[in-house]
Amino acid sequence: MHKTFVIAELGASWNSSLEDAEALIKVAVDAGASACKFQWTSDPHEMAKRRKASAEAQAMYAKYLAYPIETLLALKDLCTKAGIEFMVTTFIDADIQTVSSMVERFKVSAFESGNNDFIRHHVRYDKDIIVSINPTYLPLPRTQRLRQIKLLHCISKYPAKLDELYLSRINEFDLDGYSDHSGDPITGGIAVAAGAGIVEAHIKLDTTPIDNPDYPHSLTPDEFGQYMNDIRTVEKML
Repeated sequence: MHKTFVIAELGASWNSSLEDAEALIKVAVDAGASACKFQWTSDPHEMAKRRKASAEAQAMYAKYLAYPIETLLALKDLCTKAGIEFMVTTFIDADIQTVSSMVERFKVSAFESGNNDFIRHHVRYDKDIIVSINPTYLPLPRTQRLRQIKLLHCISKYPAKLDELYLSRINEFDLDGYSDHSGDPITGGIAVAAGAGIVEAHIKLDTTPIDNPDYPHSLTPDEFGQYMNDIRTVEKML
């Protein structure tokens, strides 16, 4: 039976707390996810500059994504001890090499998916590169893509409404999977039925503060359990 590779995205929801991160990793493991993914930047100012982001966005990057490399290593250690793959998304060229030895595969966010030079910097490490892409991006046919690049359909709205998800695009453009920002537990199984072999979804704790930037589009532990159950059920049905 085909088994979907499911990435539990912890983004900002671990709230820069190793205790919360450990609790979220347990949620992912208990639900049967394949990997836990974090986000990290060594330079929030450079990240904001490349994205032409506002001062408010830069402050958010600094608060949730710009933590010491020692903390990133501690997060990897927590994943290793829990028996789940560690992943991390970076946003500037200098950070790719830093994380390259920590991960089995890379993940590029939709905001960086149009930056070909940035993606090329990942290619040199000969690892799979999972790239989220928005509908405005028209992917090359699979026969013209680099073998190591895996493309995920993505709607960059937080949360994205169900009637905005366009899951038919997965099959239409022969994409590898789906990066989910719906915050709805129904979406994972449907994405797999629509052709996704990789699914990424944000998770949060029941205690995650409502003002956390990932709160609106993240799944609670119970919701993520349902999300994973639906994915595994659809796999059996297929």
